Amino acid sequence: MTKPARDPFDGFACRLGDVIVRAGGEEAWLAGALVLAEDAPVAAIFIAPEARRDRVVYARVRDAALVWLTPVSEEVIITGTEPPSVIEIDTARFERQRRLPLRVERVGSGTPDVGERVILAEYTASGGERLILLVGAVRRAWRGSVLEQGDVRSLPGRRDGRQRRRGRSIREKIPVRIPAMLADIVRATNGRRDIVPIPTSRNHPSPGASLWKSGVSQRVASW
Repeated sequence: MTKPARDPFDGFACRLGDVIVRAGGEEAWLAGALVLAEDAPVAAIFIAPEARRDRVVYARVRDAALVWLTPVSEEVIITGTEPPSVIEIDTARFERQRRLPLRVERVGSGTPDVGERVILAEYTASGGERLILLVGAVRRAWRGSVLEQGDVRSLPGRRDGRQRRRGRSIREKIPVRIPAMLADIVRATNGRRDIVPIPTSRNHPSPGASLWKSGVSQRVASW
């Protein structure tokens, strides 16, 4: 019997395709991810290539906290093969909290190629700022802050990753000119009742679509 495919995002607070919206309106559509695993995934670095400043969201398995990150300039990334215990950037002093050798699985789009195996290092500064460092075939680092529970919304996407990029509902995508269009149709068809040009979907039926049998003119007036 064939085993079902493993879900690499099982246990994470977000998954590929979600839209993370921060207080103030800044958002990140999670198009790709570096899934970091031992025997099972332990952390994921979600890539949002369409967000401003190449936004990255870091998540740990079974941890509701998310870290909102931006890339660190290459000239301040360490050059050795081992993450140092302390990294100083500008006036911030980051101290290493965790170090793990992990396997890498690239999922989705926009993910950097860091090799098949990396060392993940997590750092914290005195002001609460975080730094995430990957040391592998290449070195990548991101810095940022933990998202507070009340400052973030997660708009779930479809599990295949092909979901709405801006978290808008179908109703928000329907043009506001539809009522005027319906009025034009009524005039063009002299009020015929056998024409039903109503935009619908299985999950979001147009309001009052079933009322067409009571008259096109009444349907238009109800919008």
